[in-house]
Amino acid sequence: MTLQGPARVDPAARASLDDRFAIASSASATERLNRPRHLVLFSLLVLVVAFFYLGSGIGDRASAVRGLKRQQRDAEKVIATANELAVLDARAAADPTSGFGAPMPDVLVRLERFATESGLAQGLSHRRGPGEVKGGATMYRYPYEIRDPNLENVMLWLQRCVSGIPGLEVQSLRIRPEAQSWYVSVTLSRWERSQ
Repeated sequence: MTLQGPARVDPAARASLDDRFAIASSASATERLNRPRHLVLFSLLVLVVAFFYLGSGIGDRASAVRGLKRQQRDAEKVIATANELAVLDARAAADPTSGFGAPMPDVLVRLERFATESGLAQGLSHRRGPGEVKGGATMYRYPYEIRDPNLENVMLWLQRCVSGIPGLEVQSLRIRPEAQSWYVSVTLSRWERSQ
């Protein structure tokens, strides 16, 4: 048995440096053709455009939802106002002599009389806000700011006003203690049928 050494390559069988470079260039070009980058770039472009349209659609949907909620609130207000007017009409039809919903030109005089009867320390400044017309009725507001050392007198005045004037309601009430008196900010309101 004979030992053989490493196999020898015939130098004549070897490719020249130029041939090897041509083979490598051809292999590199073939590899580039087998990996088409233009398809990947086109896919990325389509993905970016899809995300843009998705963002735009989400924004449009959010805007539409806000608009829908706003319209639902408006519809609820309209329904509530219609229900209030229906209740007013029913009360007025049930007892036409009660004065409920009927125009009352002497409301301010009655409010002043109730203030005197309740023992308020100061007289009322006669105030009547502008009327707010809704359908066949007008809502009048009567805002007052009262300072009195006895809160019980103010509450008695409010009670007499609500029970003595048909349809009069307390719309808002704020009470704040001061050093020598109570500060009361109150807004009364009353619906009247339009003539």
